Amino acid sequence: MEKMMWKHVKHFGFECCILTLGDADITAQGTMIYDTRSPAQAHIVNYFIEFDHDWITRYIEIFVDDYYRLTLKSDGVGNWVDSAGNAIQRLKGAIDITISHSPFSNSLPINRLNWKLSDNNFIDVVYISLPTLEIKRISQSYKYLYREGSLRYFHYQCSRKYEQTISVDKNGLVVRYPKQYERLI
Repeated sequence: MEKMMWKHVKHFGFECCILTLGDADITAQGTMIYDTRSPAQAHIVNYFIEFDHDWITRYIEIFVDDYYRLTLKSDGVGNWVDSAGNAIQRLKGAIDITISHSPFSNSLPINRLNWKLSDNNFIDVVYISLPTLEIKRISQSYKYLYREGSLRYFHYQCSRKYEQTISVDKNGLVVRYPKQYERLI
């Protein structure tokens, strides 16, 4: 079990996540408190994600303010279904998930893929927008830039023309996401 906590630097908020390695799977259970306007308008987000031992997402459940709820299941090769078992064709081909305002999400493709220095991987992800839980497939890329001590640095780029250099620890978990998130523990 590993516990992590990030502080949102740019906006109000925190994320706490407990990662548990089981015999058959890996689970992440987390809580986020965030808002882009003011602490008085903060949202509380609870999530539970289940991965196989290759960090391929199999199940995710998210609650926002005990009002919005999203449940998705994946076969691990890019096919997704909702809580009623209905196929979601617009997500086809996406393996990883990205939860907006969550630095933990960036750890998923970094841990799923095998990396050598200068590798550049282009991936499609299921992007989950908070607080509405709107889902869509978007493209991202990660390039392994360099290692400094126990940290690895990746250039991250999103299809929405956003880019940043993030650092991860020896376990592939985000430590620093400049001007956005800073890991506290």
